[in-house]
This record gives sequence, structure tokens and C-alpha cells, in this order.
Amino acid sequence: MKLTIVALLAMLMIPITASADSLKCEVVEIHASVTDTPSIDPELKDLSKKLKRAPLNAFNTFRKLARVARTLEVNVPASFDTPKGETSLTLTDIARGEKKRTRASLDVDVRDDAGKRYVSTEGHIDVGDFLFFGKTVSDTESILTAVGCKE
Repeated sequence: MKLTIVALLAMLMIPITASADSLKCEVVEIHASVTDTPSIDPELKDLSKKLKRAPLNAFNTFRKLARVARTLEVNVPASFDTPKGETSLTLTDIARGEKKRTRASLDVDVRDDAGKRYVSTEGHIDVGDFLFFGKTVSDTESILTAVGCKE
């Protein structure tokens, strides 16, 4: 009887979290341009350090077009529709280390609004960080797609 009560109490103390084989991933679509009045959309605050570093600092104005998040399970493809196209992600692996940050491996395909694929790659990223991909619109404009995951 005591053992059953102890086991039940131990089970109640275990936090309910996402599956060990899933991560919450998001796609952020950004309009990057060179303007006379530099600015970064307040909704991109978590990305601002990256946006201020080379090569993205070739632009000085960043406006969020879309931010879509969902939980991805390993080897289950997911599509993220955005105003300027579509991003397909497949979480291929999650590497959890005791002393290292969790790393996600992703297959990434990005298509423009005409359906033409301009990115098809595999990326590895620390959970909490982002990978950036860009499509040039003109000499002073690009569409950036940021892809990131978190626990």
C-alpha cells in the first residue's frame, strides 16, 4: 500500500512536457530592405541581434510578414504557409546531451509565392536559435525566412 502511494506521488511530480520526439518549431517570414529610416519590427525583437550582424546587416529595415509555429514530431513533414510562399520542415533528429544544448536536425524546403523552390537543405541548429534563408527581390529588398525550434 505504501509503495503504491509513493509511486502515485512520484508520478504526480513528473512535469507534463512535449514528447521526447518532438519540438515546437516556427517559421518567421521577414521583409528586409534598405530605407532612409532604419527600423526593426518590435515583433522581431528576439531576432534583432541576428538581424544586426553580417550578412543581414546589409539591410536596415525589417518588417515581420508572418510568424507560424507548431509542434513537429521526428520524421513527420509539416508545411507552413506564409504570405510570400511556403516552408516545409521535417524534424529529422533531436540530439539531447547532458552537458550540451539540445540540437535539432531539420530538412528545409522554401518556395516562393509562385511555388518555385529556392531552398532545399538540411540544417542543424541549437534549440532556441534560428537558421536564416533569403530570396532577393531587388537590389534593396529581400524576403528572409527564419526557421527555429525550442523545447
